[in-house]
Amino acid sequence: MEAVFELYGEAGRPTLRAITERVDEINERQEAGATASRETVRRMFRGQIPTGWGSVRVTLMALCEFAERAFDSQEDDEEFALGNGLYTGRFDIYMKRVWSEALANPEPYKKDPWGTEPPF
Repeated sequence: MEAVFELYGEAGRPTLRAITERVDEINERQEAGATASRETVRRMFRGQIPTGWGSVRVTLMALCEFAERAFDSQEDDEEFALGNGLYTGRFDIYMKRVWSEALANPEPYKKDPWGTEPPF
């Protein structure tokens, strides 16, 4: 789920603790109904796909707040940039589709993006 890594970069690469604290704040403000532990977030960043959309959704909401990006805009024709692409539509719906596709075909995501080899 490269889109998650792109969003994480836009968010300024917050720590796992900062992300989960923001998740808790979102739940207090909005009663999002889902949570994500540090371990869940860590696993997401290591390429494991959570089976529940709720944990993914609230984690993405937290990253969007760090990145000052709207997560659930009501505009169906909104344009947003992610990575090298420009997309039209609602960001939350786009990310749910990415998550759903990753669940349906997890093989490309099983490799640890931060494995033993440094990226340089």
